[in-house]
Amino acid sequence: MNSAQRVSFSKTRIGILAVSLVGMAALAITPSYAAIAKFFSLNNTSVQMLTSLPNLFMMLAGIIIGKLTANKVNLKMLTLTSILLVTIGGLLPLVLHTNFAFLLFCSCLVGLGQGACTNLTQVLIAQFLPQSERESTMGYLQLLLILAAWSLLWAEFNWQLQATGLIIIGYICFRC
Repeated sequence: MNSAQRVSFSKTRIGILAVSLVGMAALAITPSYAAIAKFFSLNNTSVQMLTSLPNLFMMLAGIIIGKLTANKVNLKMLTLTSILLVTIGGLLPLVLHTNFAFLLFCSCLVGLGQGACTNLTQVLIAQFLPQSERESTMGYLQLLLILAAWSLLWAEFNWQLQATGLIIIGYICFRC
């Protein structure tokens, strides 16, 4: 393998790892539960649907993506569409945030995109990376997901710990 091929595989690996991080998108809202409950005068159970519904739609996305990848649909288009769903579902509430039902709808969009990205990550690794890079990429993938979860978990308690987690994630991405 020459150096041009090696650089190409490294860029592909970074792209696949970036897609896999989208799988943590629905958890980003959890530190805001109290503020959302107060703004809409809701109980905690209602607000927790903002993370429960995406999980339901992630399962639905898994079934849909399984059918689409079996039919040889373009993986690049599927990946971009799923990232677009997460982006739209994540950013629309910044503009339109006066209706809780709309927030639930947006969380469903995030769940669809997130589930698609989670399922597509494994397919992308198998399709686009050489055998020699698959195992280490799966290891990096698990490490990034653990660090991202840790970073989001500590966001409410200590911003320095969250920043440390994000710095480590960035280092690993550039190290690949």
